[in-house]
Amino acid sequence: MERKFKEGPYRLIVWLTALPILALALVSPGESAPLVLIVGALSLVIVTHVRPGGIRLANAWLPALLALVLTLVLQLDPQHFLLWLWAWAAVLALPQPLWLLALNVVLATLTYFNNRAVFPLEQGVLAGLLLATVGLLAIARNLRRQVSWRSQRHYADRIPDVMLWSRHQLELDLPEEIARCQREKTHGMLVLLRSQKPRPSSLSRLLVDHARGYESCYQLDRHVLAALLISHDATEGRQRRESLAAVLPGTCQARFVTLVPGLELSGQLRALPRQSRPLIVLEESA
Repeated sequence: MERKFKEGPYRLIVWLTALPILALALVSPGESAPLVLIVGALSLVIVTHVRPGGIRLANAWLPALLALVLTLVLQLDPQHFLLWLWAWAAVLALPQPLWLLALNVVLATLTYFNNRAVFPLEQGVLAGLLLATVGLLAIARNLRRQVSWRSQRHYADRIPDVMLWSRHQLELDLPEEIARCQREKTHGMLVLLRSQKPRPSSLSRLLVDHARGYESCYQLDRHVLAALLISHDATEGRQRRESLAAVLPGTCQARFVTLVPGLELSGQLRALPRQSRPLIVLEESA
């Protein structure tokens, strides 16, 4: 999930990727390959700054653009860009849908075989084996992520235009956000909402509307939603909690828990349906 207050650093990462590509285009010989580099770098920046939600790097745009640039420059000018074959491992390691991962594997394989004649036989075989090994490690990383993505789509497909992650993803994000809040002295809050109705689309939209662009929402099961809300300090966190609590339906059970070391998601989930009041706030301890 996009971390708190990181829109600027994410855009900086894109610029740090695009600027060397532009610089390389200026010093590269030939005509076609430099043009591809310039268009690719500019497209990367434009998509990130103009497209709604463009800073969400865990989508198809970044790996698709980089894969297109790699394929074209290795096809147009393999003599000068042969080392870029190794960049395929980085592209395959980026978060991306399964169909795009498969497509990029095919493109990486084709670019290697199209350029294998440039290597001496022994070096070509060794390079192919090393590239395949590194690529398989990158693919394995992405396939592990697909479990969480499938759970996300299983819920989100039933709620159009609402991005919801799975319980598995929340279990991964929670300790990271707790550590980040401790390190950066910010205020974090776990929000748990339980509805009597299964798959409450209106409650999902309400929760997403109260989350910021760098925060993620989750659907843990048919009745329970969650969010990690990150604020600058406790005062802002309290204001956000009160704003959300004021619009919750009366039949909803809500639990607001400050992110502190030792917070256990499973314990909070067990307590949620058994709590004595519709709304429980735990300010300091889990």
